[in-house]
Amino acid sequence: MSVLVAAVEGVKPAGVRDRPAGRNLDLDLWCRLLAYLRVVMGLIERRAVGLAEILEVIARGMGQQGMAGRRRIDQSVDRLHGKPP
Repeated sequence: MSVLVAAVEGVKPAGVRDRPAGRNLDLDLWCRLLAYLRVVMGLIERRAVGLAEILEVIARGMGQQGMAGRRRIDQSVDRLHGKPP
């Protein structure tokens, strides 16, 4: 479960450390960030924007780029440049 989905649902996602009561900064931060994005997107688009739509935009923007559009030799060269032998 992603932190963004958990923030909307109000559930603590796996991997988020337990903190003393009232100090769950990760979840609080994500809730405030989503609320801020909702306002900003609403101002930009001049309409009401729902949380589900914001999550959809974020998920689409964070989607992993496929390697199918690149030649295999280019993939290998990039890998070697990143981690030389």
